[in-house]
Amino acid sequence: MLATLRRLRRDPLSAAVNILGLAVALAAVLLMLLYVRFESSFDRFLPDSDKIWRLSTVLVQPGRSDTQTGMVANQIARIITTDDPGVEALTRGSTDRPNLTVGDRSLEAGAVLVDPNFLDVLRYPVDSTAERASLLAPNSIILTRSLAAKLFDGTSPVGQVVTMRDRFGKTRDLKVTALMPDPPRNSHLRFEALIAEAGRERSWALQADEQPSVIDSLVYLRLTPGTDVAALAATVQERFNISTVSGNVRTFLQRFDVTRLDRLNLSGSDVLSRGATDPETLRLLTGIALLVLAVAIVNGTNLMTAQALRRGVEVGIRKTLGAGRGRLMREFLGEAIAITGLATLLAIGLAEVARDPFADLVQEPDLAFGLLPGWEVAALVGGTALLAGLLGGFYPALVMARWRPDDVFRGRGGPVGASWLRNGLVVLQFAIATGLIVATVTVLKQVDHARDSTLTASPESLLALNTFAMRDPNPQPGRQAEWRSAPLGQMETLRTELLRHPGILAVTSSSYIPGSPFGGDVRLKAVNSGEIVPLFNISADPDFLEVYGIPLLAGAGLKDRPRPDPEVVAREEEEMRQRRDQGDDAPPPTPKTVPAVLSAEGARRLGFSDPASALGTIVANESGLTSYEIVGIAADATLGTAKDPRQAVIYHMDATFGWPSLSIRLAAGDPRPVIEHIDATARQVLGQRGFRHQFLDEMLEATYQREMRQARIFAVFGGLAILLACFGLFALTALAAARRTKEIGIRRVVGARVTDIVRLMVGEFARPVLLANLIAWPVAWWALDGWLAQYTVRIDQAVWLYLVAGAGVLLLAALTVGLHASRVALTPPARALRAE
Repeated sequence: MLATLRRLRRDPLSAAVNILGLAVALAAVLLMLLYVRFESSFDRFLPDSDKIWRLSTVLVQPGRSDTQTGMVANQIARIITTDDPGVEALTRGSTDRPNLTVGDRSLEAGAVLVDPNFLDVLRYPVDSTAERASLLAPNSIILTRSLAAKLFDGTSPVGQVVTMRDRFGKTRDLKVTALMPDPPRNSHLRFEALIAEAGRERSWALQADEQPSVIDSLVYLRLTPGTDVAALAATVQERFNISTVSGNVRTFLQRFDVTRLDRLNLSGSDVLSRGATDPETLRLLTGIALLVLAVAIVNGTNLMTAQALRRGVEVGIRKTLGAGRGRLMREFLGEAIAITGLATLLAIGLAEVARDPFADLVQEPDLAFGLLPGWEVAALVGGTALLAGLLGGFYPALVMARWRPDDVFRGRGGPVGASWLRNGLVVLQFAIATGLIVATVTVLKQVDHARDSTLTASPESLLALNTFAMRDPNPQPGRQAEWRSAPLGQMETLRTELLRHPGILAVTSSSYIPGSPFGGDVRLKAVNSGEIVPLFNISADPDFLEVYGIPLLAGAGLKDRPRPDPEVVAREEEEMRQRRDQGDDAPPPTPKTVPAVLSAEGARRLGFSDPASALGTIVANESGLTSYEIVGIAADATLGTAKDPRQAVIYHMDATFGWPSLSIRLAAGDPRPVIEHIDATARQVLGQRGFRHQFLDEMLEATYQREMRQARIFAVFGGLAILLACFGLFALTALAAARRTKEIGIRRVVGARVTDIVRLMVGEFARPVLLANLIAWPVAWWALDGWLAQYTVRIDQAVWLYLVAGAGVLLLAALTVGLHASRVALTPPARALRAE
């Protein structure tokens, strides 16, 4: 170690570049590996997490990407039981945010309503020795320690009573039966309390009867090893289809997925839960971590190989005195590992300082070294440092140990192949840097293009307001209570009141807000073949196309059509409910025809060779009860994401069961006063019915969140790779100049100018950088072409981007070499030649 420190002191510039560059790279690698390890550790703290599986519904929507919900319908617990092969246990949960009250303290808390056996299946730790099932007896609650401290202020809560008011407005008293630690941050379920489902008025059994297809339950299964989960999912699918046909549920829109608990966080995004980590992002981070580490190791290898030129005499003397090749290799490798150890100490400090910015970059606020066991962190840090030291020092150690003393003393010593190796490693460094620059710009351009292609210009001025369905408080005699959207008359009143405000330019009502993950379809009969064709279904008022900026290609559209009469719509809804109650004895409904606009793709799929020829045509749906008069053809528009297939859409004015959503176009200026007016008006008109609003650009930002994160990762670590490559190039230039001091002095004596010296050295290092571009361009083109293939709406790769990226990297390399070369060239020749 002392010998290593002395050598570092003799060449401080190379030592600083080597240690600092390696420390920065190791810090970045440690953070990324920490994140990957953290995301891979979810739910592994639970005993038997490899035997517990979650059942989930996947919504399959024509023209849309499949939507993973993370939940299933309430009736699934009746469909699958422990009598099925491989099913040892089944338990359910339902997330909620009830209001909990103790004395004069009242707060809203995240809770999970659960079956009595919930803790027998998902064995979260509990501060109690009692039977776990008894802790979730009817009307009982288990509090986390943090929530108990808020509600009881230090007094013992066990045995006390908490009053809960749920989302239905129902209240009940709950007895605290136990406390439990807060769920770890690497738990897919985040909650502050577990509440017994048994005992509540709105039980799962009642909801399964009233709403068999509503997806709002978490279902977990403990399966025996070797159970065929694909066959189990198929069984659930078959039974679900049979049980819901009588309820007229569109079962073809759903399929089921079974995912093991310890793999749940890496299974993709869930719409209704915390949201799982995208495996592609983890692979991306791992790949970039390895690239950055490779650049740092290349720097170390370059510097140690170049420094070996100065150690020829030392190696020759030591071999003459009896040092063997193995001993020299061990010593040189030890030096490399020691240097890496110093860099690792610095890297740990840098990683801790950069942890919060990195957590913001990967959008994981819970990231912390303390989340992993100490031995894992030590193994992560030590293993990465040891690997970097061995890889960076092996080749220089091997070369130096093979030198022959007689060659060294005759001046013929030197690393065999050192020149081509250093140039090859420079090529690798700058090829990685160029590829990351091109990837960063391409991803950003694609995300901007995808957002711009989604329906409307100026999405930042378009506010989407969604109303919540409410349970009918006064059902008619003999009829079950049901959930209803806001009546059309109520929504029309809200629309009219909002249009009175000068800060609101336009308001349109619809059944669907573009960018939402959920949507429906309507099955129409093709005009010639009679084939059933599913089209994405948007029921909307006449202003929808104009507000969203969707141009008409043919026809007059819906603009001049009268708006539906709320009283007529209410009467139609009531007639439909009566027919449903009467079942087979109900009289047949009266067919109706409503005006509609087809997208160009929709007209093509229905068999119209020319979209304009569809005008005036009557198209019937599969049941034959509703027909659509085609009054316009609209341009194709992206309703979901740019990854969805080209969508065939029908826009129509059938307002049966209401238009629960409003899209509000705001005037320029400060939106806050207008939003306050919208909230006040909505509360006044809607009464107790809840609602929420969000700007369309925020919805689009969430839609392309993963891509934006990828772009930020590329940008940050692409810049880091360039910085490290320039560090290494600066050090190599310094070493090259030191070796050629005599040559530079002679050139200056015979008349060479400073610019000639700089041009000579820049040209020498520019060649490998140019070669790096030639290698990086086709590789980046191939990789990005595959990445862009996932988009239906995508950009074309631009040749100019590759040229600009290559020129930028070449310019940075030239500036790095030129700065140091000019300093060397300005040294007086007499100083370089005085030893001669």
